[in-house]
Amino acid sequence: MIRNLVALFFIGSIGTAYADYSCSFYTPYGTSVTGVCATYELSSAEILSMNNYVATYYPLAVRETNASRRYNCHSYAWYSQSTANTVWLNSPQEDKYWLDGSYKLKATGYSNTTPAAAPIGAKVSYIYDDHSAIKVGASAFRSKWGQLPRMLHSPNYTPYTSNGYRYYAP
Repeated sequence: MIRNLVALFFIGSIGTAYADYSCSFYTPYGTSVTGVCATYELSSAEILSMNNYVATYYPLAVRETNASRRYNCHSYAWYSQSTANTVWLNSPQEDKYWLDGSYKLKATGYSNTTPAAAPIGAKVSYIYDDHSAIKVGASAFRSKWGQLPRMLHSPNYTPYTSNGYRYYAP
């Protein structure tokens, strides 16, 4: 009987096992981009822990979503701003968005205030770290912090090295 229960549990577990997979999509100019499509979410305990982490260590940033492993900063900034996004985009895949001309360099900045030449909605590439964001104000960015939540923050108030930025727009 126990052997049958163990076998049933194991077989039943196979049906609920999750595995991320490689997926492709395109820049606005049609260049293929490869990401990892997530098939499962963090546990409730992991989400709570990560939400608490940003509340403790970044109290001046605004948490806009719960923590999630379904998408990251590059995917959020360059591919889709939807919370239903399930694509994790690893560097240097995001470079394809500006290398193919879909987005053009509008400004470079080195301070906490973004240059006027960088329009609201510009995609931001952190020069000295592997991070992307979206400019949403004169001194405000919105970005997803890895598996941590999506945050509204000043340019240099993140877990990332943030003393240089490139701003891109169509």
